Amino acid sequence: MEKRKRPLLLGLAALVLALGTAHLVTNALKGPRTAATGEAVQSPITPREDATPPAKDQSSALPPASTAAQPAALAAATPPAAEVTGSTTQPAAPEAKAQVSAEPVQAATNVGDLPPTLGTAGMRKAALDGDARAVYELASRAADGPAASRDPKLALRLFERAAVAGLAPAQFRLGNMFEKGIGTARDLSLARVWYTRAAERGNAKAMHNLAVLHAEGVSGKPDYATATEWFRRAAEFGVRDSQYNLAVLLGRGLGAPTDLAQSYLWFAVAAGQGDEDAGRKRDEVGQRLSPSDLAAAKAEAAAWRPRTAASGANDVTPPAKGWDEAPTAAVKPAKPARS
Repeated sequence: MEKRKRPLLLGLAALVLALGTAHLVTNALKGPRTAATGEAVQSPITPREDATPPAKDQSSALPPASTAAQPAALAAATPPAAEVTGSTTQPAAPEAKAQVSAEPVQAATNVGDLPPTLGTAGMRKAALDGDARAVYELASRAADGPAASRDPKLALRLFERAAVAGLAPAQFRLGNMFEKGIGTARDLSLARVWYTRAAERGNAKAMHNLAVLHAEGVSGKPDYATATEWFRRAAEFGVRDSQYNLAVLLGRGLGAPTDLAQSYLWFAVAAGQGDEDAGRKRDEVGQRLSPSDLAAAKAEAAAWRPRTAASGANDVTPPAKGWDEAPTAAVKPAKPARS
């Protein structure tokens, strides 16, 4: 996966946090973040009915099971590794719309034909039997394998089957492919939908990318309130570029009331992960805090620890014995003892 970037503020020569002279530049968010699914300020998050994959795949934008040629408009671009889109007070309790879903992953259906050279025999069998993890692994090989063997359209179809089943990492990858136009025409609306689904299941990278889309205002107007909400959630899980972008928004009072102490905290946390630019911004903000507020912010930064992300929402773990478990040797019956 490419190094995560933050698409929020590369364009700022200097971050003047206490004054209104600096402007947040949409394209300045650091990151190869796709401006995928920003929504209007009034409707920041995809409605819950969109966030739960329908049982019969009504939301599927792809042919359900066929490996036939895709329409001519679909681009067979060589996909880069999945990436995080941008990085651009005490946090308020998240609204219900942003709560993490605990819905179980369903069986993957309509997987379709699988090339005999893709993955292993055990992996293909598990995928055809409905194991969404196996479908995801096959999709990853089609997307990220050696250049000569990559098949973006197949990867898109398989990620979609695992995503509809509710596998959050597949939902993130599918959103990224729609955002970048990999294996299909670029579709930011679908990218937003799938990022939202993955984010609501607890995928931290999807939270970050979704926040970038809202901050970039791909629907026509930046929605900094929603961007702040999702940057905060990703920041709490340790996404460094989200920490940086959240610090910027809090320092500028965009999407939330200005809070220099919290801006200092998040710059400091990002700096602690090796972000030199965040370290400089942290020191600039620190100069604007009172000695007591600065001491408190430093103590909070020193004590900060990331939340533990749900592994199933962020990683795909294969079976403990692998996809191709070796057959168990037959146990020979013991010879009868001589009398």
